[in-house]
Amino acid sequence: ALPISIVFVHGGGWRSGDKGGGRWRSLPLNYATQGYVCISINYRLTKETTVLDCIADCKCAVRWLRSHADKYNIDPKRIGAYGNSAGAHLVSILGLTSAQANLEGDGPFPGESSLVQAVCCSATPADFKNWGKNRPENTQGPLSRLFGDTNVDAVKRQASPVTHASDQAPPFLIIHGTADKTVPVTQGDALHRTLCEAGAKDVTYLKIEGAGHGVFNQHKIGR
Repeated sequence: ALPISIVFVHGGGWRSGDKGGGRWRSLPLNYATQGYVCISINYRLTKETTVLDCIADCKCAVRWLRSHADKYNIDPKRIGAYGNSAGAHLVSILGLTSAQANLEGDGPFPGESSLVQAVCCSATPADFKNWGKNRPENTQGPLSRLFGDTNVDAVKRQASPVTHASDQAPPFLIIHGTADKTVPVTQGDALHRTLCEAGAKDVTYLKIEGAGHGVFNQHKIGR
């Protein structure tokens, strides 16, 4: 059988972070030694753009990978994705939205699907319309432009994973700490609830008592 691919998407509040640093370099290398084909990707940050372009860049990366399936000897029907925080938001969108969601952007390889077939997401921003206190766009600087200046409510809805929950969702592993002060655990609750209510067939929720925003690193098993 052809190997499975994993797409890694870094966090950083959509405003910072890089694929070459820390675990976004080490995680793909570790999984590659276990037989997976791994890519860790960058995307435009909110210093210069909005969340919709962050999404479009990640979707373009998946289309690129799928278009090079023969070159890299991978199975284009078995691509998974992992991300933490902002990266978790982006991989959730990769799992839930096809071209019909109008989130593809204008990048290359338009004939390929940007959908992934499995999602692991930790500390996931899932519902921008129902965040509670300390919403991310209230932060000074780049995040104040997260949703742009026009049709903000519409962009919030379009960019929220919960909006796109359906019975066609791929398997989801959702991880969230109850003491997360950056992305409240109610966001993980909302993603789990809406996927289940929509009839998603394979959803696992690891809600870890007392864990903070770094829940994935804090509770990893093995290497």
